[in-house]
Amino acid sequence: SQAGVHVVSGDTHIGKCQQAFSASQVELVGGGGTDMGRIMTESYEKYPESDVIMVVTDGYTPWPSKPLGPKCLALVTDEGGRNCTPEWMRELFIRPEEE
Repeated sequence: SQAGVHVVSGDTHIGKCQQAFSASQVELVGGGGTDMGRIMTESYEKYPESDVIMVVTDGYTPWPSKPLGPKCLALVTDEGGRNCTPEWMRELFIRPEEE
């Protein structure tokens, strides 16, 4: 059976939590002024059994001040936001698809 993943989205606080089994089921909320530090901390408190927290961001955001329990990965979408993540996080630069 599929377990799916917990998808958390928001901007300054968690706006929506859902379990998804495919990308088409994901509904993102929020926009601008994102505080990944707060959202990541709230997500970890809500789902402490998580193995990985993965965020998609432009990189221009506050981050948690210390490592959380699970591994943390930032998918950075803006060239200028690269190398802005804390040293304890993994970072991967991705280029959004051209329209």
